[in-house]
Amino acid sequence: MATTNLKIDALDFDDIKNNLKLYLRSQNQFKDYDFEGSGLNILLDVLAYNTHYQSYYANMVANETFLDSALLDPSAISIAKHLNYVPKSYRSAVAYVDVELFLDETDPDDVPIIESIINKNKFILAGEQFSGEIGSETYLFSATKNFPISYENGSYVARAVEIKEGVDKSTTYVYDPNSNIDQKFLIPDLNVDTSSIIVRVSQSVTNNTGIETIWTQVSDINNLDTESKVYFLQQNADKLYEIYFGDGVIGQKPNAGNVISIFYKICNGSAGNGIGLNDTDTRRSFRYLERNASQTTLLKSAVDGKYSSSFGGSESETIQSVKYYAPRNYQAQERAVTAEDYRVVLAQQYGDQAEAIFVWGGEDNDPPVYGKVYVSVKPKNATKLTDLQKLAIAKNILKQKSIVSVIPEIVDPDYLYIVLDLNIKYNSAKTTLAKETLEQNIKNLIYAYGVENIGKFDQEFNESLFVSHVNDNYNPPVISCNIDLQLTKKFEPNLTTITNYTINFDNELYHPIDGFTPILSSSSFGYQDATSTDTPKPNVDVSMDDDGRGNIRIYKLVNGSKIYINETAGTIDYTTGKIKLPNFVPQYLNPETNTTISLTVIPKSNDISARRNQILLLNSEDITVTATPQTLRYDPYSASATAFRGTN
Repeated sequence: MATTNLKIDALDFDDIKNNLKLYLRSQNQFKDYDFEGSGLNILLDVLAYNTHYQSYYANMVANETFLDSALLDPSAISIAKHLNYVPKSYRSAVAYVDVELFLDETDPDDVPIIESIINKNKFILAGEQFSGEIGSETYLFSATKNFPISYENGSYVARAVEIKEGVDKSTTYVYDPNSNIDQKFLIPDLNVDTSSIIVRVSQSVTNNTGIETIWTQVSDINNLDTESKVYFLQQNADKLYEIYFGDGVIGQKPNAGNVISIFYKICNGSAGNGIGLNDTDTRRSFRYLERNASQTTLLKSAVDGKYSSSFGGSESETIQSVKYYAPRNYQAQERAVTAEDYRVVLAQQYGDQAEAIFVWGGEDNDPPVYGKVYVSVKPKNATKLTDLQKLAIAKNILKQKSIVSVIPEIVDPDYLYIVLDLNIKYNSAKTTLAKETLEQNIKNLIYAYGVENIGKFDQEFNESLFVSHVNDNYNPPVISCNIDLQLTKKFEPNLTTITNYTINFDNELYHPIDGFTPILSSSSFGYQDATSTDTPKPNVDVSMDDDGRGNIRIYKLVNGSKIYINETAGTIDYTTGKIKLPNFVPQYLNPETNTTISLTVIPKSNDISARRNQILLLNSEDITVTATPQTLRYDPYSASATAFRGTN
């Protein structure tokens, strides 16, 4: 009789079979278990295979039962479904355009159109098509609703027309609970934009009664009753979306024979973004495809005066994102109380149009404001949200999810620009590149580092990691890398009204002793010269610096020398990095800086942190690289290298 204990630590086929052989060695009844051609050996193969199969199955069942360990997409989708989470679909890019119609008052065909416009009875109709070109690709857009056409200064124009990328499609089903009591209605396109879905229910194929009524997607199950015309949305194992209806208690139940009509848009996701980015007053990327279209113009940004390109297109949600957001969405329970709740709700409903989202409670604000929650969003392809986007978020998302006692407030991202001046020493014997080419290559490397490692909320600049990145990725030519780092902030002043400004760098500034040389500089701007004896006082080009004792001064340059015209224009706190400019009113701005004044300071440390809604940015024009060639000569009597400037 066998006395050896059977090992159970193996999972692979060969290891399982070897353990079975080890077990059989302890018995005397069967002797041919270790011969490849024996019948008993075949039985061992079967036993090992069966054990391996069962262990694999048990492992898969254990993994796929839990969201965080699920390996298969259908498993993650199925578990997320139990958490009432619907993975985000593709999203259409959106653009806002002005449409000018070319109409001839002498053309009989145009006369009735002109009369309709004058009578305010003419529209760009919902669904009318536009084309948008980017590179060699052309994408179709359509108006989201009716937009009125008006007569303005001799032109016939529709303003701020919202158009979305994609092609409209539809599918119909007949409701038949007798054949399938749990009937679901499939949308047969993977790249559907679920935010565009419109569901209508008519009495039958011959009776359109009810087709005018739109059934809406469920947003809060607590508000449903037997008459609520709603539908539920879910994703199946094939990543296709399907809708289903209530049971007559929670949501209205269609009747047998009702026709279910589903209208939706299929789109190209992020491929539709950026159309119009390089538009000018003479070059247009969008075309209105209906008759009498003279030109279609993108709206200009109120921030920088440039044309605002299409934005907001995105692909469907990844499984990794589903794993992260599904349990957090379930925790939020369709309402926003904590800062994390707000972030999850915004990420789910607006994440396709946002590059980064940050939320903090009023108790963490500076100064604290209790009873508020602050929301900051960095949109894709833009620096801040438009007023229209802020209104949409406040009305369609935050207002519906926030509780009465908490007041949400949307604030713009606070950009802190890093200015780098690098002095690089490189081994000229290890590269054939020209000095200028090497400098440009290193500059490109640094810019790529900024794109990868900063540019979103809660990201910091670490000097040691940055230097290691430069040295490691441009080795062997780079011998050493020394950094001079400055920080810049930009603010938009009011040119007509005296205003108080607070500019917060949120990093300690360099200040070794009182009376130290200025560590603050600014771009130039126009300012009234109170020291002048002329009447009225003239406006002159000025800049700002500090006196090393916490005071901000305004000066003009006369023959290259600073002449101070206001030595108490504001204060600078070197410890907190906070600058205050009370009663400040510039008269005009430097044309090169457009609508802003730039303030540049020297921080105490090259490790830069970002707090709350601050975002660190590293632009290509803020990077300067100076490369100095050296030749390394190795001492034959030691392993050390000695650096010599220039060449031998």
